[in-house]
Amino acid sequence: MFPMILRLLHPKRSWLPAAVLILCWMPVTPALAQSTRGSEPAEPLQQQLSSDEYSDRQTAMHRMWEEGNEAAVQAAEQSDDPEVRLRARWIQEQWKLGIRQQTPESLASLLRGNGSDNSPSLADLISAKQLSRLNVALRESQSKAFQQRVQIDLLKNFPALSYQALQHGLSEAFIELLGEMSQMPIVALRRSQMMFQMGYSRDECLALPSTADAMQPATRLKVEVFIHWTMGMHAEAIQIAAKENPELAARLQLAAMNWDGLVKSARVWSDTIELPVPTDLDNSQNAATYLLQCRKKSAALSLEVVGLHRSQQVEQCDAAVNQLIQLVSSAEFNRAVDTLQQESRRYRSDLTTAVFEAAEILIAVDRTDRAIEILSHQLPLQAAELLVNQTQYERALKVLGVDPARLEPSLLELADEARQQSDYERDDDLRTPDTQAFERCLAASSLAYQLGYAPAARQALRRVAPLTRNQGIQQRLEVIETVLQRNDPRFAIELAQPLLMMPSSDGRATATLFGTSAGNELWHALGQLEPSWTVPQRARVLIDLSHGKLPAGWNRSIDLNRLATWLYDQLDSDDGQFNAVLCREIAQFFQTYARDDWSTTFFELAAQHNDYDAAIALAWRLFQQGNVRAAADLYQNVWERFPNHPETLVGLSKSRQLVGWEDEAQQIAKRLDMLALDAGQYFDIAIAYSQFDDVANAKRFANKVIRDTPENSAGSYHYRAIRFLLGLEDNQPPQEIANLNLRLLDRTLSNTMLRDMGSYEGIVFDHYQAAARQAILDQDIDKANQLMDQALRASPANIDFAEQQLLQLREQGHIQFADKTLDKIFTRADAHLTQFPQNANMANNIAWVAAIHNRHLDRALELSMSAVSEFPESYSYRDTLAEVLFRMGEVEQAIQIEENCLIDVPDDYHLHEQLKRFRGGN
Repeated sequence: MFPMILRLLHPKRSWLPAAVLILCWMPVTPALAQSTRGSEPAEPLQQQLSSDEYSDRQTAMHRMWEEGNEAAVQAAEQSDDPEVRLRARWIQEQWKLGIRQQTPESLASLLRGNGSDNSPSLADLISAKQLSRLNVALRESQSKAFQQRVQIDLLKNFPALSYQALQHGLSEAFIELLGEMSQMPIVALRRSQMMFQMGYSRDECLALPSTADAMQPATRLKVEVFIHWTMGMHAEAIQIAAKENPELAARLQLAAMNWDGLVKSARVWSDTIELPVPTDLDNSQNAATYLLQCRKKSAALSLEVVGLHRSQQVEQCDAAVNQLIQLVSSAEFNRAVDTLQQESRRYRSDLTTAVFEAAEILIAVDRTDRAIEILSHQLPLQAAELLVNQTQYERALKVLGVDPARLEPSLLELADEARQQSDYERDDDLRTPDTQAFERCLAASSLAYQLGYAPAARQALRRVAPLTRNQGIQQRLEVIETVLQRNDPRFAIELAQPLLMMPSSDGRATATLFGTSAGNELWHALGQLEPSWTVPQRARVLIDLSHGKLPAGWNRSIDLNRLATWLYDQLDSDDGQFNAVLCREIAQFFQTYARDDWSTTFFELAAQHNDYDAAIALAWRLFQQGNVRAAADLYQNVWERFPNHPETLVGLSKSRQLVGWEDEAQQIAKRLDMLALDAGQYFDIAIAYSQFDDVANAKRFANKVIRDTPENSAGSYHYRAIRFLLGLEDNQPPQEIANLNLRLLDRTLSNTMLRDMGSYEGIVFDHYQAAARQAILDQDIDKANQLMDQALRASPANIDFAEQQLLQLREQGHIQFADKTLDKIFTRADAHLTQFPQNANMANNIAWVAAIHNRHLDRALELSMSAVSEFPESYSYRDTLAEVLFRMGEVEQAIQIEENCLIDVPDDYHLHEQLKRFRGGN
C-alpha cells in the first residue's frame, strides 16, 4: 500500500514553471519545517493513520505533513503499527528535503535529486520573479542534489542569468542567490565584485555569507584577498595574504609593482621552501619530490631577481641570479630530470618548466647570456633560437649538435642519429634527450637553409622523413612544414607526394598540408573534379593552400562553383550527423578567396546547426555592409540562442546605437560590467569592442582582466590582455608601449603561451626601443642612444624596427639618431654576411633597409645582387634590387626590373606603387 502513497505524478515540463507556484504555499519565513500550527490535536491524526480506510490514512498523513507538528510525527514513529511508523519516517524525510504537501511535484522531484538536467531552471524563476522564493528553498532544503542542480545551472549560464536578472530588476535577489551559492570561490568573488559595482557599502562587499564557511581555509583566504584587491585595497590584500600565503603575497607585490616589498616577500616565501636531501635520485619518487621543491624554490628566487633588478640593486641581483642558475643547472637537478624522463606515461608533464621559467626571468632582467647557459643542456632548441635572434649562428649550430666547420657531414650525422633513435623509440610521444635528436635536426636544417646551405639541408631532411605508419607520417609532415617555412616548394612537393598517394580516407596528411579539417574534403573534391591532375599538381595546390594563397591560374583550373556544390552535398557524415565546424571552415575558405556568395551559404548552413562562430560571422558581415538594423536583429537572435557569450551584446549595443536606439544601447553596455563570470569572458568582451573600433572600452575590459587576476603571473588571460593592449593602437605613446612590455617582462609567463624563447627577446627589444623613442620626444638624445644600445643587445639586426619605427624617426627629423642606429644594425648584419655570404634572406633584408634609409648603397647593391643571383625567381628580391638602383640614380634600370616583376605577379599592389614612384622620380 505504501508505494501507492509515494507515487509521484510525472511533470509535464521542467521543475521551474511549477516552482513559480511556490508563492502559493511557501510563507516568507525561515522556519517552514518548524511550524507547529494545527487545528486538531495530534492524537486523532495518529489514530487516523491506523484507520482501516485508505482515504483516512492518506488524509491524516497529509494533514500531519502540512502542519509540521514534529511532536506528532515523533509520536507516530513510536507506534506499534509498522505502516504508521513508515508514514511518519517518510514525512520526516520530506521535511529534511524541504518538501511540503503543497510543493509542486516537479519541484519535489528536483529536491529529491531526480529532476531533469535540461531544464532552464533559474531562467524560468527569474522570468517569473521567483528568485527570492528559490533562495528561501535553498536555505531550508538539506538536499544536496537540489543545491548541485542550482549550482550547475548557475555556473553554466551565468552571463545569461545575470543579464536577465538585471533586465527584470532582480539584481538584489540575484546577489542573494550568489550568497547562497558562495561555497564556490568564483561565485563568492563575483558576488562581492557585483555588489561593489552596484554601489554597496565597503563592509557589505567585504562580508562573506555563511555559505562561504564551506570553503577550505586557504581558498577562503584567497577569495578575501581578491575581494580587497578588486576594490582597490591593495595594501590590505597583501597584508592578509602575507599571514598565511607568502607566495600569493609575493605575486601581489609584483602586481602592485612594489619592488622592495617584492624582494622581502619573495625571500620570506623562499625561506619556507626546504629542498630535500638529494639522495637516491635514481628512484622516481625521490626524483619527483626533489624536482617539485626545486621548481617552487626557483619560482621564489625568480621573483626576488625581478624585484632586485627593478629596484636597481645590481650586486644583490647578480647574487640571486647565480643562486637561481646553480639551482636549475645542478648535477642533482639534471639527475632527477633524467630519471623521470626515462619513466613511462606516468611522468608526461614538462619536467623542464623550472629551467624554462628561470630562462624567461633572466631574459627579463637583461641577462640573456645566462639564460642561454642554463638552456643549452635541457632545452637546446630554445637556446639556439635565442642565439639565432642575436645572429650568433655558429654558436646556435653547436648547441644543436652540428659542427659549423664541417656543416654538411655533421648535419648528415645528426640526421642519421635522429633516424636511428626513431627506429628504436619505445614511447611514441615522450620527448626525452634521445628523441630530441629529430627536433634538433629539423632546427639545424632550417638554420642551414637560412645560411644558404640548401642542398645539405635537403639531404639531411630526406634522411629523417621516413614513410611508415603512425609517428613516421607525423615526422614527414613536420619535415614538409620546415621546408615550406624556408620557401622551398619544389622540395616540399617531392616530400608530399608519397603522402598524397596514400588512400584518401587518411585525412591527416591533407589536413596538415591544408591547415584545417576541410583539407580532407577538398582533397576528395580535387580528386573527383580534376581526375587528370598528376600528384605533383595536386601537391602544389594543397601546399599553396597551406600558405593561404591560391596557385597561379586557380580560377581557370578549378570550377569553384562545382567545388562548392560538391562540398555542400558532403557535409552529412556517415552516421547522419551534420558537421557544423567543417561547414564553417569551408565558408571561411570561400571567404578567403572572395566568393562571398558561397561563403554566406555555408555560414548560414553552419549557423542553422548551432555553430556560434558562423552566426557571429553573419551578423558581423551585415554590420560591415551597413545593414545595421538587420545586424541588430541578428545579434539579438544570436544572444537568445547563445546567451553565455556576453561579447555578442557588444555587437547588439553598437548596431542598436547606429539605428537610433541610444538608451537601450547604453543600458546593454552598462550591464556588461556584471555579466562575465571569469577573466576569459571579460577578455572576449575586450576583443569584441576592438573589432568595433571602440578602443576606450576595449582598454577598459582588458585592464579589468589584468586587475581581476593580480596573482596570475602564469595565467594565459593576464598575459593575453597585456599583449592585446599593446596591439590596440598603432599610435600609442612610446612610453605606454615601453611600460606594457615591461609588465610582460616582469612576469614569469606561461610556457603554454609563448614557447619560442626568441619572442621574449622581442619583448625586451620592444621595451627598450619604445623607451628610446620616448627619450627622443623628451629631447634626451644621450639617454635614447643608451636605451637603443640595450635594445640592440637583445636583437642586434632587427630589420623590422629599421624598416618601420626608425624610418619614421628619420622622416620626423631625427636624422642623426637614425643614422647611428642604422649603422649599428647594418654593421652587425654585414659582419654576419661576411661569415655566411649565402644567407640570401639576410642580404636582401639589410639591402632593402639600407636603400630606404639611403645609406651604404654600394654595399647594399652588392648584397642585393648576391640575393638575386641565389634566387632569381624571387620577385621580392628583385624588387629590393630595383629600389637600390633607383636610390643610386639608375631609374630606367629600376623601372625595367619592376616591370619584369609585374609580369610574374601582375596584381601586386606594392609593385604597382613602386613603379608609379619610380616613374614619378619620387
